[in-house]
Amino acid sequence: MLDSFVVPAWIDKALRQLANTDLADIAVVVLDERAPRSVSLATRLRERFPRLLYDLYTRWDRRLFGSTDDAFQPVDARNRFTCEALSISRESAGRRRAFARLGELALDVLLSFASTDTDLELARTARYGVWSFPWNDESGLGFFRPLADGKHVVCTSLQMLIDDSESTRAIYRSFSATDPISLHRTRNDAHWKAADFPIRRIRALPRLVDDQAERIASNNGEPEGARASGRIPSNLEMAGFLLRLGRRMTRRKVPNLLYAQQWFVAYRRREAPGALPLPDMAGFTLVAPPTDRFYADPFLLKGPDGRRYLFFEDFRRIDGKALISRVELLPDGTISAPRVVLEREYHLSYPFVFFWRGEPYLLPETAEARRLELYRAVDFPDRWELDRILMEDTPVFDATLLEHGGKAWMFANLATSEGKPSDELSIFWADSLDGEWRPHALNPVLSDVRCARPAGRLIVRGDRLIRPAQDGSVRYGYGLVFREIRELSPDSFQEIELGRITPGWLKGNLSTHHYDADDEIEVVDGRLLTPRWRSRKTHVLRSLP
Repeated sequence: MLDSFVVPAWIDKALRQLANTDLADIAVVVLDERAPRSVSLATRLRERFPRLLYDLYTRWDRRLFGSTDDAFQPVDARNRFTCEALSISRESAGRRRAFARLGELALDVLLSFASTDTDLELARTARYGVWSFPWNDESGLGFFRPLADGKHVVCTSLQMLIDDSESTRAIYRSFSATDPISLHRTRNDAHWKAADFPIRRIRALPRLVDDQAERIASNNGEPEGARASGRIPSNLEMAGFLLRLGRRMTRRKVPNLLYAQQWFVAYRRREAPGALPLPDMAGFTLVAPPTDRFYADPFLLKGPDGRRYLFFEDFRRIDGKALISRVELLPDGTISAPRVVLEREYHLSYPFVFFWRGEPYLLPETAEARRLELYRAVDFPDRWELDRILMEDTPVFDATLLEHGGKAWMFANLATSEGKPSDELSIFWADSLDGEWRPHALNPVLSDVRCARPAGRLIVRGDRLIRPAQDGSVRYGYGLVFREIRELSPDSFQEIELGRITPGWLKGNLSTHHYDADDEIEVVDGRLLTPRWRSRKTHVLRSLP
């Protein structure tokens, strides 16, 4: 159901997915003519003045921060349909005829992109009712209030109204970061993601029964969501918002003129080997890299001879890309000089190192090459050769492997055409490392900027599985969250949050987005501002209190 055949680009994307799937057929397109098409000049002027500053801001914001992937660019979607077309008019006789015809079609779902509210009369025309978005308005007001209030996350959802329900309920939820200075970018990212919601829930349609709809909507609680319409901010309120917006922009821009952001890694000896990670962050030794590079994504691996190595992303500013380096953690608590172990013409990061059947392997992020490459050590720890390609023609971010329940599991972020990969977690499984990788039935199993991106090796404690994840809501890689997996099978996934590590453990730290540990050592990373005028050629060790 549409307002017209000319739709925003994000709706056209959803329609293309529905038209191309073999899971369902589009049986009818309904044009909803119940919304008023025009208002008088006097009414427009009367409504326009109280929202004058809001309208000026949204136009300026879109002009300043718009891009070629504009989710609201008008598209004629007429050629998406080869089916019957109906109209729902404002006259009661016309509505009755349209509803009667919809009932004759025996629809499973009526998917509404129209701006008018859904009701039970319409929900009765389809077996699984009407699916709609609560924020499908062109004003952007549903996203403005979280941005104005300084919220870091906004929830968008696909909701269902069914005949035997008294209210709508969420059947899919996604949690996106608000852009602190742009309403357009906040809305744009959320709407591109929303284009994927209908096809994902159609895949899971057999699961949408009363006792499961809320359960599969999300693994998380819901913060303030984007709702349709809402109160238009007054010109006085907008003046205050624009002042706050100016301060936000200043706080973002001025430090970048004087300081550069630099990632570092840090390590410490564990006081209680085998204990679960806790937010007590005392006693780390910081490895500050030279000013022309940064270190991030640390992974530990002990060699066959018992020597312990720390592998990490080694980003070279002059090259604009990273390679994989390693240091040895020495018995006296110091480290050896870094050595490069893997370099390619494209960016490498997240060096997930592990043993499989007694052989050492390295699974770095190679998303820039649009494939996932697995390397095997030919002379551990310094020489690695390509063993195989696990995934082809797909940018895969931060792939993390786990052997559990007789299967190999892979947790990763996959890039979509317009969306942000950090927001969505996908799982794949195989019978072994060299087996065929199959997607989880609910992929992506999470759509949540607060916990979707992997942040290190999964922690196994007896029969407990704990997944370190990134919280990217405040800024990229802001913090760590530890989540215990309660269900893991090819068609189910559930987890709960155990605890968090925020960057406040170190004065001046902006982010901490990675964790790894073995039986004796823990490693993390972080991000500091360093003066641009300072020059340092070697890495520096610094003990932290």
